[in-house]
Amino acid sequence: MKVKMNRMQRGVWLWLLVFAGLAVGGRGRADSANSSSVAVDIKLFVTNNPSGGGSTTNDYLYNYAVACGSSLNTGTSAAGTIQGDVIATSVKDKKNKITGTKTIATINVQNLIDLQPYLIAASNNGAYFNGDQAFHTYAPPGGIAWINGNVTLKGNITGCIIATGNIFANGGYTQIKVGNYPALISQNGTVGGNNSTAHGLVYARMGSLDLGGNFTITGSAICNAAISSFSGGSSVIYEYCKPVPPNYGGNQPSGNLKLTGWQK
Repeated sequence: MKVKMNRMQRGVWLWLLVFAGLAVGGRGRADSANSSSVAVDIKLFVTNNPSGGGSTTNDYLYNYAVACGSSLNTGTSAAGTIQGDVIATSVKDKKNKITGTKTIATINVQNLIDLQPYLIAASNNGAYFNGDQAFHTYAPPGGIAWINGNVTLKGNITGCIIATGNIFANGGYTQIKVGNYPALISQNGTVGGNNSTAHGLVYARMGSLDLGGNFTITGSAICNAAISSFSGGSSVIYEYCKPVPPNYGGNQPSGNLKLTGWQK
């Protein structure tokens, strides 16, 4: 199989062949204990978006308050709004929560963002966590944390949280934006929560959004799977928030690195 790579991707790939890996201690206030002296299990994604958030043919999706790769149903509760335009394969808006236009289209959101720069930056800064985590008031060094598993959030979280699994924002979670980084990204799971606020892009690459009571996103929400409802006063207030990837300066992580796969 032939895979085309740009300069950054070739450099990272050559580095992977030379080094044996990346032992990273996750530092910061984490309630779970698996953040110290862990072996990093990295999956390298080679996508058509080498800049990690730069120009792609899907950039137009950032112009929507909600972009869904499947159906969008805003639910039966009158509370809550989507203040902006939406795009999805179908839209059901019984209570007229959507203030903007409704575009019916088939879209591909799965390779919208190249997560490789975020993974490397988090690893370099000691903010890689292996296994499920629970953060209560946390600011990852460098502004990005990567969790290889599920994560529960509560309190003030300053920066971008990326998990390979599900992200659940419990009551009292407030996300404080750092630079132009996304707010929350789930690589393979669902982003959900209640009584919480997030500022920036909320992105479920493969999964959906499950917004319970009073979850407010100021930015945009992009997901792959169907959205069944915006319940209990949950809202999306549109703000343009195309992410700018971290500049890790080509620094090479140290320690034990295990490449487990890639995606073309």
